[in-house]
Amino acid sequence: GSVSCDACQPGNFAANSSSIECDACSPGSFADKSGSSSCSACSAGSFSAKAASVNCTLCAAGSAASAAGSTDCALCSPGQFAHNAGSAACDSCVPGSVSVDSGSQDCTKCGAGSFQDKSGQTKCAACAKGSYQNDTGSSTCNECRDSRTYTTYNTGSKSADDCQGPLLKYKVGKKDPVELTDVQTIPVGGYETVELVALSGDWAVRMPDHPYTEYHIIKQGDKLELSVSLDKLLLEPMIGDVFCYKDTEGHGQATPLS
Repeated sequence: GSVSCDACQPGNFAANSSSIECDACSPGSFADKSGSSSCSACSAGSFSAKAASVNCTLCAAGSAASAAGSTDCALCSPGQFAHNAGSAACDSCVPGSVSVDSGSQDCTKCGAGSFQDKSGQTKCAACAKGSYQNDTGSSTCNECRDSRTYTTYNTGSKSADDCQGPLLKYKVGKKDPVELTDVQTIPVGGYETVELVALSGDWAVRMPDHPYTEYHIIKQGDKLELSVSLDKLLLEPMIGDVFCYKDTEGHGQATPLS
């Protein structure tokens, strides 16, 4: 009598017509029809973890399989993301955004007051002193309008309003500290110790009798301590490495510093 052959079930195959049994498709491959003579490799972005698979499973969002015939998907590394299922590769977060954890489906925009200027990063950096950023998702921070004479007193500033102009704090002897934002002649009262700190901008400390030849310069952030036997001192913010002495009638003379 005649002998009939049975078709291999989906997920199995027989490589030739003389086969006496069917073989299971190996992990990473599949056969979705009966009577298959070979198995097909799962395409990139999909996988099959078990033998005898009849189809492949798409990689979940946040993961990817770069090669055909994969048996699993790899989570996206921190700094990367895969928004859709079935991804063959993870994308790097663009500048202005980050992803902190493995398996991210999306990147998070940097918040106001911070930035990230590189792609594929895991954290944003706070805007440095003297700069700010009011928008989210930024790759840079904005400098204060005059980065030498205007600054922010803290990192991570979110507004141009945080940029402050010249500010000097001084203390004569044991008196309470005083803050200045503009030129002023201060009384010293004879022999005293004067402590000065340039909190914002550069400042000139000048001797009123010889303002153009006898002076000290305090750079932003620096401190100066003087022991003087004078009745007064002239304190003045500097603009563009130039100070302008103002007399009692408001007259002045610009003097570039050598």
